[in-house]
Amino acid sequence: MLGTIILMVGWVVATAGFALMFTLHPHGRAWAVYGLMLAAAGDILSFVGDVIFVGANSLYYALGKGAITILIFWLVICAVFYFLVVTSRPAPGAPPLGE
Repeated sequence: MLGTIILMVGWVVATAGFALMFTLHPHGRAWAVYGLMLAAAGDILSFVGDVIFVGANSLYYALGKGAITILIFWLVICAVFYFLVVTSRPAPGAPPLGE
């Protein structure tokens, strides 16, 4: 459950970063990148929790049923958005992404 909460917080932060990028705020890219990294970490943590939960409760549903598919799907989505954010032109007067 903690992984899902981190995943959701990451997407909220990334969405705020996307909105800031849209309004040409100089720190929007950094917020978007940090949010996407948080979402990816939450997705991995959620996958680990799902495997442990399913492994402990095999009567609930079959082990790994869809868990790896969901992990790969969200990691691909995060990677696509990360690529789009990193390769986009920064707002005028924005600091470099590493600072």
